[in-house]
Amino acid sequence: MTAGKSIPAERDVAALLRKHSSTLVGLQAALLDVLEPLGCPNSYDKIWLLRFLLSARGDVEKAESRARAALQWRTEKSELLQLALEGKVPPYFDTFTKYTCTGTHGQALDGDYVFIIRAGICNGKALLQELSVEEVIDCLMLRKEQPFLLMDAVTRKTGRLCKCVAIIDLNYSTVAGLPLQLIHAVAQSAKLTEMYYPQFLESAVIANPPAVMKVLMSTMLGLMPKRTQEKMRMCPGNTLEDASACPFARERLDAAALPTFLGGSCSCSDSGGCIPGHSNLQTEPTPRPGGDGMLKMSVGAGKVHEVFLPVTAGDRVVYSMRVNRGTVSSGSVTMRAVVREGDGSRGSSSELSANPDCKVPPGDDVARGEFEVVTGGTAVLSFANASAVWSRTIYYTLDVADVAEDEWADAPAEWADVPEEEK
Repeated sequence: MTAGKSIPAERDVAALLRKHSSTLVGLQAALLDVLEPLGCPNSYDKIWLLRFLLSARGDVEKAESRARAALQWRTEKSELLQLALEGKVPPYFDTFTKYTCTGTHGQALDGDYVFIIRAGICNGKALLQELSVEEVIDCLMLRKEQPFLLMDAVTRKTGRLCKCVAIIDLNYSTVAGLPLQLIHAVAQSAKLTEMYYPQFLESAVIANPPAVMKVLMSTMLGLMPKRTQEKMRMCPGNTLEDASACPFARERLDAAALPTFLGGSCSCSDSGGCIPGHSNLQTEPTPRPGGDGMLKMSVGAGKVHEVFLPVTAGDRVVYSMRVNRGTVSSGSVTMRAVVREGDGSRGSSSELSANPDCKVPPGDDVARGEFEVVTGGTAVLSFANASAVWSRTIYYTLDVADVAEDEWADAPAEWADVPEEEK
């Protein structure tokens, strides 16, 4: 929040606590029967209860009912929520982050947290093939718990009720990327968020909606809670062409803090992308590996396609590629592996290291390579199709090697009988 600005009355925590003092005391007393068995009667204080009272618009019975429901849910999900408190995630969360592109990205000028959803980078089909709907909803709710902890801390530090602004970027979105089952899971998590995280969402800004997605968005909005629908805003125009065309971006965000994929200048060069695990340059969902562990991609005639992997100094990057034989057996695809600074944007001055180019002809042979990362940035694997007529289907991998596993694999044979727990 910009220094020197006064706190609006509807966000002034001290004033709100004074205004609702007696009501909050009564609400806290009414919930003791739930709090005391949990052993944490003081963990959910008046500031926590204030959000429920405000969302219930002063209806004490409704506030109590929702607070009870929230406490019951938090008890049922205590292990999951404890992970968030410790900065950890469940094992299946890596799968969620691989096939979705969501996360917090700093704060708006007024101090509210910014949460970005790149819907076009979501591979909903792959996500639902690897996770159950319940696991997906758990991951979506964990994505709410993480910023809520930040918002609560800022609220207590500044005295201003901190909320969240969601930016839903629909660039590169397709109907196929959002299967109906995933839409229902997202809608269910929105309903749970309204119940269990009151005063969480300040507004939701829809940016860059393709014409084909407008009908789907209407369907999604119809499944959302009424309060959520009321907070939806639509940005006109394409932010990549003119970020200022979006009133929200112009009024509430510093252009230097707006990610490059939304038309700003922030590339989060230190971490390889503004959303962890995804380069700002990514324009397609992460594909699901086939039975051989390789990812499938089509490279158009005469085109160059790039894939990205954020890396840090000391990582060992391993990669491979083969070209599908198909109906045309002539013509190769040139594979190039480099590390670029920042988010992986092109430019000779940004290349930190590179392996020699490798021409791979169609067939069953797999070309492989690896390198050590000296300076962190983004590993980029590019595929150049030499054919001016035919597109090529390729299969590839690009990963950071698990050093610990590799070291154990190279261990002496006599170690094979060591119990697993001692390894």
